[in-house]
Amino acid sequence: MAEGTVLGRELGRRLLAQLAREEMLAQAGVRGWIEANLALRDKQRRVVPFRFNPVQARFEAERTGRDLILKARQMGFTTLVCGLFFADTVLHENTTSVMVAHDADSSERIFRIVQLFWERLPEEEKDRIGKPRFSNRREFLWPQINSHFFVGTAGATTFGRGQTINNLHCSEFAFWPNPTEALTALTEAVTPEGCIVIESTANGMGNAFHQLWSAASDGRVAYRRHFYPWWHDEEYRREGTPLGELTDGERALKAKYKLDARQLRWRRAKLADLGRSFAQEYPEDELSCFLQSGRAYFNVPRAYELSKKREKKPARVEDGGRLLIWAEPEEGRSYCLAADTAKGKQQERAAGDPSQERGGPDYSVAVVLDWLSGEQVAEWHGRVREIPFAHVLYGLWQRYPGLIVPERNGPGEIVAQRLHELEPKCVFCDGDGLPGWINTAQTRLAALGLLAQGIERDEVGMCSEGFWREVQTFITNERTGKPEAAVGFHDDRVLAVAIALHVRQSLSPPTTGDTRLPPLDDYAADWDAKAPRGSTPFTRKRRR
Repeated sequence: MAEGTVLGRELGRRLLAQLAREEMLAQAGVRGWIEANLALRDKQRRVVPFRFNPVQARFEAERTGRDLILKARQMGFTTLVCGLFFADTVLHENTTSVMVAHDADSSERIFRIVQLFWERLPEEEKDRIGKPRFSNRREFLWPQINSHFFVGTAGATTFGRGQTINNLHCSEFAFWPNPTEALTALTEAVTPEGCIVIESTANGMGNAFHQLWSAASDGRVAYRRHFYPWWHDEEYRREGTPLGELTDGERALKAKYKLDARQLRWRRAKLADLGRSFAQEYPEDELSCFLQSGRAYFNVPRAYELSKKREKKPARVEDGGRLLIWAEPEEGRSYCLAADTAKGKQQERAAGDPSQERGGPDYSVAVVLDWLSGEQVAEWHGRVREIPFAHVLYGLWQRYPGLIVPERNGPGEIVAQRLHELEPKCVFCDGDGLPGWINTAQTRLAALGLLAQGIERDEVGMCSEGFWREVQTFITNERTGKPEAAVGFHDDRVLAVAIALHVRQSLSPPTTGDTRLPPLDDYAADWDAKAPRGSTPFTRKRRR
Protein backbone atom coordinates (compact mmCIF):
# COMPACT_ATOMS: atom_id res chain seq x y z
CA MET A 1 0.00 0.00 0.00
CA ALA A 2 1.31 3.41 -0.93
CA GLU A 3 2.60 5.59 1.88
CA GLY A 4 0.39 8.45 0.75
CA THR A 5 -2.68 6.24 1.03
CA VAL A 6 -1.78 5.30 4.61
CA LEU A 7 -1.20 8.93 5.57
CA GLY A 8 -4.43 9.93 3.89
CA ARG A 9 -6.41 7.35 5.84
CA GLU A 10 -4.75 8.39 9.12
CA LEU A 11 -5.53 12.06 8.42
CA GLY A 12 -9.09 11.14 7.55
CA ARG A 13 -9.45 9.14 10.77
CA ARG A 14 -8.22 12.10 12.81
CA LEU A 15 -10.54 14.51 11.01
CA LEU A 16 -13.51 12.21 11.65
CA ALA A 17 -12.52 11.92 15.31
CA GLN A 18 -12.22 15.71 15.56
CA LEU A 19 -15.66 16.19 13.98
CA ALA A 20 -17.15 13.63 16.36
CA ARG A 21 -15.51 15.38 19.33
CA GLU A 22 -16.78 18.80 18.26
CA GLU A 23 -20.29 17.43 17.71
CA MET A 24 -20.29 15.84 21.16
CA LEU A 25 -19.06 19.05 22.78
CA ALA A 26 -21.74 21.03 20.95
CA GLN A 27 -24.46 18.66 22.14
CA ALA A 28 -23.32 17.55 25.59
CA GLY A 29 -20.82 20.29 26.48
CA VAL A 30 -17.67 19.83 28.52
CA ARG A 31 -19.59 17.71 31.03
CA GLY A 32 -20.37 15.22 28.27
CA TRP A 33 -16.69 15.01 27.29
CA ILE A 34 -15.61 14.52 30.90
CA GLU A 35 -18.13 11.80 31.61
CA ALA A 36 -17.24 10.04 28.34
CA ASN A 37 -13.46 10.16 28.76
CA LEU A 38 -12.31 10.63 32.35
CA ALA A 39 -12.08 8.17 35.23
CA LEU A 40 -11.56 8.68 38.94
CA ARG A 41 -11.06 6.70 42.14
CA ASP A 42 -14.21 6.63 44.31
CA LYS A 43 -14.50 6.34 48.09
CA GLN A 44 -14.53 2.53 47.81
CA ARG A 45 -11.12 2.74 46.05
CA ARG A 46 -12.54 1.64 42.72
CA VAL A 47 -11.62 3.31 39.43
CA VAL A 48 -14.93 4.33 37.87
CA PRO A 49 -16.11 6.69 35.12
CA PHE A 50 -16.37 10.33 36.19
CA ARG A 51 -20.08 11.00 36.78
CA PHE A 52 -21.16 14.38 38.14
CA ASN A 53 -23.02 14.27 41.44
CA PRO A 54 -25.94 16.72 41.90
CA VAL A 55 -23.91 19.44 43.61
CA GLN A 56 -21.14 19.20 41.00
CA ALA A 57 -23.71 19.44 38.22
CA ARG A 58 -25.29 22.47 39.88
CA PHE A 59 -22.00 24.35 40.12
CA GLU A 60 -20.99 23.45 36.57
CA ALA A 61 -24.27 24.92 35.33
CA GLU A 62 -24.04 28.08 37.46
CA ARG A 63 -20.34 28.99 37.26
CA THR A 64 -19.41 32.32 35.73
CA GLY A 65 -15.62 32.27 35.40
CA ARG A 66 -15.15 34.28 38.59
CA ASP A 67 -16.52 32.00 41.29
CA LEU A 68 -16.24 31.85 45.07
CA ILE A 69 -17.38 28.66 46.82
CA LEU A 70 -18.24 28.25 50.52
CA LYS A 71 -18.94 24.60 51.17
CA ALA A 72 -19.15 21.65 53.50
CA ARG A 73 -16.34 19.12 53.61
CA GLN A 74 -15.76 16.49 50.94
CA MET A 75 -18.41 17.49 48.44
CA GLY A 76 -16.19 16.81 45.41
CA PHE A 77 -15.42 20.35 44.28
CA THR A 78 -11.68 19.82 43.94
CA THR A 79 -12.28 16.75 41.77
CA LEU A 80 -14.85 18.64 39.71
CA VAL A 81 -12.63 21.67 39.08
CA CYS A 82 -9.73 19.36 38.33
CA GLY A 83 -11.85 17.65 35.67
CA LEU A 84 -13.12 20.93 34.19
CA PHE A 85 -9.62 22.39 33.97
CA PHE A 86 -8.07 19.18 32.63
CA ALA A 87 -10.70 19.08 29.89
CA ASP A 88 -10.10 22.70 28.94
CA THR A 89 -6.33 22.18 28.95
CA VAL A 90 -6.29 19.17 26.62
CA LEU A 91 -9.18 20.27 24.38
CA HIS A 92 -7.68 23.66 23.58
CA GLU A 93 -4.15 24.41 22.49
CA ASN A 94 -1.95 26.94 24.32
CA THR A 95 -3.86 26.57 27.60
CA THR A 96 -2.33 26.82 31.06
CA SER A 97 -4.22 25.60 34.13
CA VAL A 98 -2.99 26.05 37.72
CA MET A 99 -4.39 24.40 40.84
CA VAL A 100 -3.03 25.53 44.22
CA ALA A 101 -3.78 23.63 47.42
CA HIS A 102 -3.24 24.79 51.00
CA ASP A 103 -0.65 22.13 51.89
CA ALA A 104 1.71 19.63 50.26
CA ASP A 105 -0.42 16.55 51.00
CA SER A 106 -3.43 18.09 49.29
CA SER A 107 -1.29 19.08 46.29
CA GLU A 108 -0.14 15.48 45.97
CA ARG A 109 -3.73 14.19 46.09
CA ILE A 110 -4.80 16.62 43.37
CA PHE A 111 -1.92 15.62 41.13
CA ARG A 112 -2.82 11.94 41.54
CA ILE A 113 -6.30 12.80 40.24
CA VAL A 114 -4.74 14.42 37.15
CA GLN A 115 -2.42 11.45 36.65
CA LEU A 116 -5.38 9.07 36.68
CA PHE A 117 -7.25 11.27 34.20
CA TRP A 118 -4.31 10.95 31.80
CA GLU A 119 -3.62 7.26 32.39
CA ARG A 120 -7.24 6.23 31.73
CA LEU A 121 -7.83 8.64 28.85
CA PRO A 122 -8.84 6.82 25.63
CA GLU A 123 -5.93 6.16 23.27
CA GLU A 124 -7.39 8.23 20.43
CA GLU A 125 -7.48 11.26 22.75
CA LYS A 126 -3.91 10.61 23.88
CA ASP A 127 -2.78 10.40 20.24
CA ARG A 128 -4.40 13.74 19.47
CA ILE A 129 -2.87 15.45 22.52
CA GLY A 130 0.56 13.93 22.22
CA LYS A 131 2.95 12.46 24.74
CA PRO A 132 3.42 14.67 27.81
CA ARG A 133 6.73 15.88 29.11
CA PHE A 134 7.03 15.94 32.90
CA SER A 135 8.87 18.98 34.27
CA ASN A 136 8.51 17.62 37.80
CA ARG A 137 6.20 15.33 39.72
CA ARG A 138 3.36 17.87 39.87
CA GLU A 139 3.39 19.24 36.35
CA PHE A 140 2.16 18.11 32.93
CA LEU A 141 3.33 19.75 29.73
CA TRP A 142 2.02 18.57 26.36
CA PRO A 143 4.40 20.05 23.73
CA GLN A 144 2.27 18.91 20.79
CA ILE A 145 -0.60 21.21 21.81
CA ASN A 146 1.54 23.57 23.95
CA SER A 147 -0.74 23.15 26.97
CA HIS A 148 0.34 23.01 30.59
CA PHE A 149 -1.26 21.72 33.84
CA PHE A 150 0.43 22.67 37.11
CA VAL A 151 -0.40 21.69 40.71
CA GLY A 152 1.24 23.73 43.47
CA THR A 153 1.18 24.41 47.19
CA ALA A 154 0.27 27.80 48.65
CA GLY A 155 3.33 29.47 50.08
CA ALA A 156 5.70 27.08 48.31
CA THR A 157 5.16 28.00 44.67
CA THR A 158 6.09 31.12 42.74
CA PHE A 159 4.05 30.09 39.71
CA GLY A 160 2.06 33.05 38.48
CA ARG A 161 4.67 35.78 38.37
CA GLY A 162 5.57 36.43 34.76
CA GLN A 163 3.23 33.67 33.57
CA THR A 164 -0.08 33.69 31.72
CA ILE A 165 -2.80 31.57 33.35
CA ASN A 166 -6.06 30.56 31.70
CA ASN A 167 -7.56 28.58 34.60
CA LEU A 168 -6.84 29.09 38.31
CA HIS A 169 -8.19 27.05 41.22
CA CYS A 170 -7.41 28.10 44.81
CA SER A 171 -8.32 25.18 47.08
CA GLU A 172 -9.14 25.61 50.81
CA PHE A 173 -8.17 29.26 50.54
CA ALA A 174 -9.11 30.01 54.16
CA PHE A 175 -6.14 27.88 55.26
CA TRP A 176 -3.45 29.44 53.02
CA PRO A 177 -0.41 31.08 54.62
CA ASN A 178 0.04 34.68 53.45
CA PRO A 179 -3.11 34.41 51.32
CA THR A 180 -3.51 38.02 50.19
CA GLU A 181 -0.09 38.35 48.60
CA ALA A 182 -0.25 34.88 47.01
CA LEU A 183 -3.75 35.42 45.60
CA THR A 184 -2.82 38.79 44.13
CA ALA A 185 0.20 37.33 42.32
CA LEU A 186 -1.86 34.47 40.89
CA THR A 187 -5.00 36.33 39.87
CA GLU A 188 -3.00 39.09 38.19
CA ALA A 189 -1.60 36.41 35.88
CA VAL A 190 -5.06 35.17 34.80
CA THR A 191 -6.23 36.41 31.40
CA PRO A 192 -9.40 38.58 31.35
CA GLU A 193 -11.39 35.76 29.73
CA GLY A 194 -9.79 33.14 32.02
CA CYS A 195 -11.46 31.21 34.82
CA ILE A 196 -10.86 31.65 38.57
CA VAL A 197 -12.40 29.33 41.19
CA ILE A 198 -11.69 30.01 44.88
CA GLU A 199 -13.21 27.47 47.26
CA SER A 200 -12.92 26.66 50.94
CA THR A 201 -14.60 25.55 54.08
CA ALA A 202 -14.77 28.36 56.64
CA ASN A 203 -11.91 28.98 59.08
CA GLY A 204 -13.17 31.71 61.38
CA MET A 205 -13.80 35.38 60.75
CA GLY A 206 -11.49 38.16 59.62
CA ASN A 207 -9.19 36.04 57.45
CA ALA A 208 -8.67 36.60 53.73
CA PHE A 209 -11.37 34.13 52.67
CA HIS A 210 -13.97 35.67 54.98
CA GLN A 211 -13.02 39.16 53.79
CA LEU A 212 -13.31 38.07 50.15
CA TRP A 213 -16.69 36.45 50.79
CA SER A 214 -17.92 39.61 52.53
CA ALA A 215 -16.63 41.79 49.71
CA ALA A 216 -18.43 39.60 47.15
CA SER A 217 -21.61 39.85 49.25
CA ASP A 218 -21.38 43.64 49.14
CA GLY A 219 -20.55 43.75 45.44
CA ARG A 220 -17.07 45.14 46.07
CA VAL A 221 -15.40 42.34 44.08
CA ALA A 222 -16.65 40.69 40.90
CA TYR A 223 -17.01 37.13 42.16
CA ARG A 224 -20.23 35.14 42.17
CA ARG A 225 -20.82 33.46 45.53
CA HIS A 226 -21.87 29.80 45.66
CA PHE A 227 -22.94 28.42 49.06
CA TYR A 228 -23.41 24.67 49.45
CA PRO A 229 -24.61 23.49 52.90
CA TRP A 230 -24.05 19.88 53.90
CA TRP A 231 -27.50 18.57 52.87
CA HIS A 232 -26.67 19.22 49.22
CA ASP A 233 -24.52 16.07 49.41
CA GLU A 234 -26.69 12.99 49.08
CA GLU A 235 -24.21 10.88 51.05
CA TYR A 236 -24.79 12.80 54.27
CA ARG A 237 -27.52 10.47 55.51
CA ARG A 238 -27.63 7.77 58.16
CA GLU A 239 -29.88 4.81 58.83
CA GLY A 240 -30.83 3.90 62.39
CA THR A 241 -33.45 3.93 65.09
CA PRO A 242 -36.32 6.48 65.12
CA LEU A 243 -35.25 10.00 66.01
CA GLY A 244 -37.79 10.59 68.73
CA GLU A 245 -38.60 14.17 69.68
CA LEU A 246 -36.86 16.78 67.51
CA THR A 247 -35.04 19.78 68.93
CA ASP A 248 -36.15 23.28 67.97
CA GLY A 249 -33.18 23.55 65.61
CA GLU A 250 -34.00 20.24 63.95
CA ARG A 251 -37.64 21.20 63.47
CA ALA A 252 -36.62 24.51 61.90
CA LEU A 253 -34.20 22.82 59.49
CA LYS A 254 -36.70 20.13 58.59
CA ALA A 255 -39.40 22.68 57.83
CA LYS A 256 -37.18 25.13 55.93
CA TYR A 257 -35.04 22.73 53.89
CA LYS A 258 -37.27 19.62 53.78
CA LEU A 259 -34.70 17.42 55.50
CA ASP A 260 -35.63 13.79 56.09
CA ALA A 261 -35.04 11.57 59.11
CA ARG A 262 -31.83 10.05 57.69
CA GLN A 263 -30.31 13.51 57.22
CA LEU A 264 -31.26 14.62 60.73
CA ARG A 265 -29.88 11.37 62.15
CA TRP A 266 -26.58 12.01 60.36
CA ARG A 267 -26.56 15.57 61.69
CA ARG A 268 -27.03 14.42 65.28
CA ALA A 269 -24.15 11.97 65.00
CA LYS A 270 -21.82 14.59 63.49
CA LEU A 271 -22.76 17.16 66.12
CA ALA A 272 -21.89 14.65 68.83
CA ASP A 273 -18.50 14.03 67.19
CA LEU A 274 -17.53 17.61 66.33
CA GLY A 275 -19.34 19.82 68.83
CA ARG A 276 -18.93 23.52 68.03
CA SER A 277 -16.75 22.70 65.01
CA PHE A 278 -19.76 21.21 63.21
CA ALA A 279 -20.99 24.60 61.99
CA GLN A 280 -17.57 25.31 60.47
CA GLU A 281 -17.02 21.92 58.81
CA TYR A 282 -20.63 21.35 57.72
CA PRO A 283 -22.22 24.81 57.35
CA GLU A 284 -25.96 25.41 57.48
CA ASP A 285 -25.89 29.14 56.75
CA GLU A 286 -23.38 31.69 55.51
CA LEU A 287 -22.78 33.30 58.91
CA SER A 288 -22.54 30.63 61.61
CA CYS A 289 -19.79 28.72 59.79
CA PHE A 290 -17.54 31.79 59.96
CA LEU A 291 -18.43 32.52 63.56
CA GLN A 292 -17.34 29.11 64.83
CA SER A 293 -13.68 28.30 65.23
CA GLY A 294 -12.25 25.64 67.52
CA ARG A 295 -9.05 27.64 68.08
CA ALA A 296 -10.69 30.98 68.90
CA TYR A 297 -9.62 32.46 72.25
CA PHE A 298 -12.61 34.77 72.62
CA ASN A 299 -16.30 34.07 72.17
CA VAL A 300 -16.37 34.95 68.47
CA PRO A 301 -20.18 34.95 68.00
CA ARG A 302 -20.47 37.30 70.97
CA ALA A 303 -17.67 39.51 69.65
CA TYR A 304 -19.32 39.62 66.23
CA GLU A 305 -22.61 40.66 67.83
CA LEU A 306 -20.90 43.40 69.84
CA SER A 307 -18.94 44.64 66.85
CA LYS A 308 -22.20 45.48 65.09
CA LYS A 309 -23.34 47.36 68.17
CA ARG A 310 -20.10 49.11 69.16
CA GLU A 311 -18.21 49.93 65.96
CA LYS A 312 -18.33 53.59 64.99
CA LYS A 313 -16.67 55.67 62.36
CA PRO A 314 -14.28 58.18 63.94
CA ALA A 315 -15.41 61.76 64.17
CA ARG A 316 -12.09 62.82 62.72
CA VAL A 317 -9.00 61.21 61.20
CA GLU A 318 -5.57 62.82 61.53
CA ASP A 319 -1.90 62.08 60.94
CA GLY A 320 -2.38 60.50 57.53
CA GLY A 321 -4.92 58.02 58.79
CA ARG A 322 -2.91 56.82 61.78
CA LEU A 323 -4.82 58.79 64.42
CA LEU A 324 -8.55 58.16 64.84
CA ILE A 325 -10.55 60.49 67.09
CA TRP A 326 -13.98 59.56 68.45
CA ALA A 327 -14.18 62.17 71.23
CA GLU A 328 -12.15 65.23 72.25
CA PRO A 329 -10.68 65.41 75.78
CA GLU A 330 -12.88 66.89 78.49
CA GLU A 331 -11.55 69.14 81.23
CA GLY A 332 -11.25 67.38 84.56
CA ARG A 333 -11.32 63.84 83.13
CA SER A 334 -8.35 61.50 83.01
CA TYR A 335 -7.47 58.95 80.36
CA CYS A 336 -5.65 55.64 80.10
CA LEU A 337 -3.26 55.48 77.13
CA ALA A 338 -2.30 51.81 76.76
CA ALA A 339 0.43 51.03 74.24
CA ASP A 340 1.80 47.96 72.50
CA THR A 341 5.13 48.50 70.73
CA ALA A 342 5.91 46.71 67.46
CA LYS A 343 8.56 44.03 67.64
CA GLY A 344 9.64 44.90 64.09
CA LYS A 345 9.97 41.34 62.79
CA GLN A 346 8.21 39.42 60.04
CA GLN A 347 6.71 36.68 62.24
CA GLU A 348 6.30 34.03 59.52
CA ARG A 349 4.52 36.31 57.11
CA ALA A 350 5.49 38.35 54.10
CA ALA A 351 4.54 41.96 53.55
CA GLY A 352 0.87 42.23 52.72
CA ASP A 353 -1.81 44.72 51.82
CA PRO A 354 -1.58 47.64 54.30
CA SER A 355 -5.26 48.49 53.79
CA GLN A 356 -6.17 45.09 55.22
CA GLU A 357 -3.48 45.22 57.92
CA ARG A 358 -2.22 41.78 56.99
CA GLY A 359 1.36 40.64 56.80
CA GLY A 360 4.56 42.55 57.34
CA PRO A 361 5.99 43.69 60.67
CA ASP A 362 3.77 44.29 63.66
CA TYR A 363 2.16 47.65 64.28
CA SER A 364 2.63 49.96 67.24
CA VAL A 365 -0.67 51.01 68.72
CA ALA A 366 -1.94 53.39 71.37
CA VAL A 367 -5.50 52.95 72.60
CA VAL A 368 -6.95 55.88 74.54
CA LEU A 369 -9.80 55.11 76.96
CA ASP A 370 -11.75 57.32 79.34
CA TRP A 371 -10.40 56.09 82.68
CA LEU A 372 -13.74 55.91 84.48
CA SER A 373 -16.16 54.81 81.74
CA GLY A 374 -13.76 52.69 79.69
CA GLU A 375 -15.12 54.21 76.49
CA GLN A 376 -12.62 54.57 73.65
CA VAL A 377 -11.92 58.15 72.63
CA ALA A 378 -8.89 57.78 70.31
CA GLU A 379 -6.46 55.37 68.70
CA TRP A 380 -3.07 55.70 67.02
CA HIS A 381 -2.00 52.78 64.85
CA GLY A 382 1.05 52.63 62.60
CA ARG A 383 4.58 51.42 62.02
CA VAL A 384 7.26 53.56 63.64
CA ARG A 385 10.49 53.07 65.60
CA GLU A 386 10.68 53.03 69.40
CA ILE A 387 11.86 56.57 70.23
CA PRO A 388 9.49 58.23 67.73
CA PHE A 389 6.66 56.08 69.13
CA ALA A 390 7.47 57.36 72.63
CA HIS A 391 7.04 60.91 71.31
CA VAL A 392 3.74 59.94 69.70
CA LEU A 393 2.54 58.70 73.10
CA TYR A 394 3.85 61.82 74.82
CA GLY A 395 1.95 63.99 72.38
CA LEU A 396 -1.22 61.99 72.94
CA TRP A 397 -0.78 62.39 76.70
CA GLN A 398 -0.57 66.15 76.29
CA ARG A 399 -3.88 65.99 74.46
CA TYR A 400 -5.51 63.35 76.71
CA PRO A 401 -3.97 63.79 80.20
CA GLY A 402 -3.87 60.79 82.48
CA LEU A 403 -1.41 57.91 82.42
CA ILE A 404 0.49 56.14 79.62
CA VAL A 405 0.77 52.37 80.13
CA PRO A 406 3.33 50.95 77.67
CA GLU A 407 4.22 47.28 77.61
CA ARG A 408 7.79 47.08 78.90
CA ASN A 409 8.95 43.86 77.20
CA GLY A 410 11.38 43.95 74.27
CA PRO A 411 11.36 47.25 72.37
CA GLY A 412 8.65 48.51 74.73
CA GLU A 413 11.34 49.00 77.36
CA ILE A 414 12.95 51.69 75.17
CA VAL A 415 9.58 53.42 74.82
CA ALA A 416 8.87 53.30 78.55
CA GLN A 417 12.33 54.61 79.46
CA ARG A 418 12.09 57.48 76.97
CA LEU A 419 8.69 58.50 78.35
CA HIS A 420 10.13 58.48 81.85
CA GLU A 421 12.91 60.79 80.65
CA LEU A 422 10.39 63.18 79.08
CA GLU A 423 8.09 63.33 82.11
CA PRO A 424 8.09 60.73 84.95
CA LYS A 425 4.48 61.55 85.85
CA CYS A 426 3.15 60.54 82.46
CA VAL A 427 4.14 56.86 82.55
CA PHE A 428 2.88 53.90 84.57
CA CYS A 429 5.43 52.14 86.77
CA ASP A 430 4.95 48.48 87.63
CA GLY A 431 5.50 46.87 91.04
CA ASP A 432 9.28 46.99 90.72
CA GLY A 433 9.19 50.79 90.38
CA LEU A 434 10.42 50.77 86.78
CA PRO A 435 8.41 52.40 83.98
CA GLY A 436 6.15 50.17 81.87
CA TRP A 437 3.80 47.20 82.30
CA ILE A 438 5.60 43.84 82.58
CA ASN A 439 4.18 41.25 80.19
CA THR A 440 4.69 37.79 81.71
CA ALA A 441 2.76 34.61 81.01
CA GLN A 442 0.81 35.25 84.22
CA THR A 443 0.01 38.93 83.65
CA ARG A 444 -0.79 38.32 79.96
CA LEU A 445 -3.33 35.62 80.80
CA ALA A 446 -4.81 37.77 83.57
CA ALA A 447 -5.20 40.76 81.24
CA LEU A 448 -6.64 38.70 78.38
CA GLY A 449 -8.98 37.00 80.84
CA LEU A 450 -10.34 40.39 81.87
CA LEU A 451 -10.88 41.25 78.22
CA ALA A 452 -12.68 37.96 77.56
CA GLN A 453 -14.88 38.60 80.59
CA GLY A 454 -15.57 42.14 79.41
CA ILE A 455 -16.65 40.87 76.00
CA GLU A 456 -19.04 38.37 77.56
CA ARG A 457 -20.57 41.09 79.75
CA ASP A 458 -20.60 43.81 77.06
CA GLU A 459 -18.26 45.95 79.15
CA VAL A 460 -15.71 46.75 76.44
CA GLY A 461 -16.39 50.22 75.05
CA MET A 462 -14.26 49.92 71.92
CA CYS A 463 -15.38 51.78 68.78
CA SER A 464 -12.48 50.60 66.61
CA GLU A 465 -13.31 48.29 63.72
CA GLY A 466 -9.71 47.09 63.78
CA PHE A 467 -10.02 45.99 67.42
CA TRP A 468 -13.09 43.85 66.78
CA ARG A 469 -11.45 42.36 63.72
CA GLU A 470 -8.40 41.38 65.78
CA VAL A 471 -10.61 39.81 68.45
CA GLN A 472 -12.14 37.50 65.83
CA THR A 473 -8.72 36.28 64.62
CA PHE A 474 -7.13 35.89 68.07
CA ILE A 475 -6.53 32.21 68.77
CA THR A 476 -4.94 29.75 71.14
CA ASN A 477 -1.89 28.37 69.38
CA GLU A 478 -2.49 24.61 69.17
CA ARG A 479 1.23 23.83 69.38
CA THR A 480 2.33 26.16 72.18
CA GLY A 481 -0.94 26.93 73.97
CA LYS A 482 -0.13 30.65 73.80
CA PRO A 483 -2.98 33.11 73.09
CA GLU A 484 -1.94 35.16 70.05
CA ALA A 485 -2.99 36.33 66.60
CA ALA A 486 -3.51 33.68 63.95
CA VAL A 487 -0.64 33.47 61.45
CA GLY A 488 -0.96 36.34 58.99
CA PHE A 489 -2.88 38.61 61.38
CA HIS A 490 -2.10 41.10 64.14
CA ASP A 491 -3.11 41.47 67.79
CA ASP A 492 -1.70 44.91 68.68
CA ARG A 493 -5.04 46.48 69.64
CA VAL A 494 -6.17 43.40 71.55
CA LEU A 495 -3.08 43.46 73.76
CA ALA A 496 -3.26 47.21 74.31
CA VAL A 497 -6.89 47.03 75.43
CA ALA A 498 -6.15 44.04 77.69
CA ILE A 499 -3.31 46.03 79.31
CA ALA A 500 -5.64 48.99 79.83
CA LEU A 501 -8.26 46.82 81.54
CA HIS A 502 -5.64 45.21 83.76
CA VAL A 503 -4.20 48.54 84.97
CA ARG A 504 -7.55 50.35 85.32
CA GLN A 505 -8.76 47.55 87.57
CA SER A 506 -5.94 48.10 90.07
CA LEU A 507 -5.45 51.90 90.03
CA SER A 508 -7.58 54.90 90.81
CA PRO A 509 -7.89 57.54 88.09
CA PRO A 510 -4.79 59.75 88.08
CA THR A 511 -5.21 63.45 88.85
CA THR A 512 -4.42 65.82 86.01
CA GLY A 513 -5.10 69.30 87.35
CA ASP A 514 -1.56 70.07 88.51
CA THR A 515 0.26 68.62 85.50
CA ARG A 516 2.94 70.94 84.11
CA LEU A 517 3.35 70.10 80.44
CA PRO A 518 6.53 71.05 78.56
CA PRO A 519 6.04 72.28 75.00
CA LEU A 520 5.29 69.47 72.58
CA ASP A 521 6.99 71.37 69.75
CA ASP A 522 10.37 70.31 71.16
CA TYR A 523 9.64 66.72 70.16
CA ALA A 524 7.18 66.99 67.29
CA ALA A 525 9.69 66.60 64.45
CA ASP A 526 11.56 63.75 66.11
CA TRP A 527 8.89 61.05 65.70
CA ASP A 528 8.19 61.58 61.99
CA ALA A 529 10.86 62.86 59.62
CA LYS A 530 8.15 64.00 57.21
CA ALA A 531 6.53 66.30 59.76
CA PRO A 532 7.90 69.86 59.77
CA ARG A 533 9.16 71.08 63.12
CA GLY A 534 6.47 72.91 65.06
CA SER A 535 3.53 71.14 63.43
CA THR A 536 1.89 68.03 64.87
CA PRO A 537 -1.56 66.48 64.96
CA PHE A 538 -1.23 66.04 68.71
CA THR A 539 -0.89 69.66 69.80
CA ARG A 540 -3.83 70.71 71.95
CA LYS A 541 -4.66 74.07 73.40
CA ARG A 542 -2.92 74.33 76.71
CA ARG A 543 -4.83 75.31 79.82
CA ARG A 544 -3.69 78.61 81.25
